[in-house]
This record gives sequence, structure tokens and C-alpha cells, in this order.
Amino acid sequence: MQFEHHNLRNHSNENLIYNCILQFYWQALQASWSLNKFKQGLISWYRLISGLVMWIYLSITR
Repeated sequence: MQFEHHNLRNHSNENLIYNCILQFYWQALQASWSLNKFKQGLISWYRLISGLVMWIYLSITR
């Protein structure tokens, strides 16, 4: 993941603070999004593996 680093050489402190807050929120958004993707990936892997195990189990018990 790449975060955009803005040039914080602004004329006023308000702009600087605003940019910092914006960047903080952007990073939090990115982190939550990637965590969500990670959880979805985990769930799909779990389903795949459990399905495979069930299939092997059924083929053995026949």
C-alpha cells in the first residue's frame, strides 16, 4: 500500500493541520479497506479448504 505524501509547506497552520487530519483519515480508510479484503480472503480460503476436506472425507467414507 502506498500513501500519498502531500507537501506540507503551506502558508498557514490551518492548512497544515487540515492536511494532517486528511492524511490520517485517508490512512485509516486504507487500513480498514485492506483489513476487510484480508478478512474476505480468509473466509474464501476457509470455505475452499473446508469444502475440499469434506469432499475428501466423503470420498473416503464411501
